[in-house]
Amino acid sequence: MFDVTRRSSIGLGVSSLIGLTVSASGSHTIKPVKAKLFEHTFLKANEGLRDQLRRFIVENWFRMDQKGLEQGIFTSYQLLEETEENAMWDYVMVVGYPTDLGYSDPVTTERFTEIRKAHVEVKIDGRGLAELGKIVGDHRLKVVV
Repeated sequence: MFDVTRRSSIGLGVSSLIGLTVSASGSHTIKPVKAKLFEHTFLKANEGLRDQLRRFIVENWFRMDQKGLEQGIFTSYQLLEETEENAMWDYVMVVGYPTDLGYSDPVTTERFTEIRKAHVEVKIDGRGLAELGKIVGDHRLKVVV
């Protein structure tokens, strides 16, 4: 476990894909960006609220992560669901980073803090993360090949 994680900094308990850059003319140019590190955030839904937790992640974390992708601080993001009964966790949020420091990179931390401040939480059936589930762990993996 790490002291500083992207998700824990959100205060909610928060492969190579595409980088997006904007040219001076305002048009978008897509270019491949290779991830150097992936952070896995494990989540467990409260009893009977698994689907609502998934919707919360999509409506909130995905919106912020998309902004991070557009700003180049993330290389990818996706939500994975456990396929069998698991007492430990139901979902894993996976975020790719373009640097070996991941969220600990000062530029990443600064930019995501601003993204988080600007985000307005979308509650699901009147519930936020604490009422829907919780973060039960996180893990970082460095790409070696």
